[in-house]
Amino acid sequence: MWGQADCLVVAAAYGVGARVATGNPRHFPMPEIPVEHWEVGR
Repeated sequence: MWGQADCLVVAAAYGVGARVATGNPRHFPMPEIPVEHWEVGR
């Protein structure tokens, strides 16, 4: 199940045709949203 914040991020990105940059791409498995994996902590 996705969290409310993840859903809001996806809705905003989808609404403006943007990509999502995240350290955890598993939170965004929706095929309609391009996701960029930005590694964290390096």
